[in-house]
Amino acid sequence: MKNAGAFILALVLIACAAAHQNNAQTATEGSAASLMDRARVLAAQGRNEEALAAADAAVAAEPQDFGLPVGRGEVLEQLGRRAEAEESYRAGLRVFEMWLETSTAEEAAHYLRYHTLVLTRLGRTPQAIALVDAELRRSGRQGRLFALRCEIRVEANVEIDRGLADCNEALAIEPGSEAALVARGLAFLRKERWVDAERDFTALLTFSPANPDGLYGRGLARQRLHNALGAARDIAAARQALFYIDAEFERRGLRQRPRMP
Repeated sequence: MKNAGAFILALVLIACAAAHQNNAQTATEGSAASLMDRARVLAAQGRNEEALAAADAAVAAEPQDFGLPVGRGEVLEQLGRRAEAEESYRAGLRVFEMWLETSTAEEAAHYLRYHTLVLTRLGRTPQAIALVDAELRRSGRQGRLFALRCEIRVEANVEIDRGLADCNEALAIEPGSEAALVARGLAFLRKERWVDAERDFTALLTFSPANPDGLYGRGLARQRLHNALGAARDIAAARQALFYIDAEFERRGLRQRPRMP
């Protein structure tokens, strides 16, 4: 380890992983979902080959589940293997698109968020946005669709101002939209609008107090607002809620930074 802080962080991640692993053991042993949980635990512990073997076993257990190759891709991203992760995302997308050929419009709409975010992770953001635009034309003005379009832009880190406008529209339709508050908070982090980000994440946490995105995002905002104690508490709580939350924010390009002087 380069420094004591990094060493302590590693211990925290391992402890969170162990707790999650114990919880996972109470679920259905050997199921694809429990195998994928185990893969994430092993990745957080730095047991890379074991993590990948568990992810592979999960995909093999239920080859028609299009979410599992995406989970495998996320594990690969935890391991820093981005090119392999993209191939796993493409595999999940292929399985999904085969299912889509026989699905109804309502079934496709139900999985729209999955579809568009996998496309976004593969760099196909315009196609993802076009799908949301088409669903808005089909089903009318719905807060969840504006929130999704905002989320896509924030995930891809493109057209953030347009994303903010979509989130504002979503919240005008559904003032308590969890998805819109998360996405707008993340957009404010990208814009370095720390006060606005803290406000949105705090609003989210009033009715979803264990939301890991809200906790971690508020922690990042508080770091930049010189609230070191509040930041540390939020980030620790986020890790308790989702032990691989650091990897999720790393994937988004939103990292912890030293406090500004």
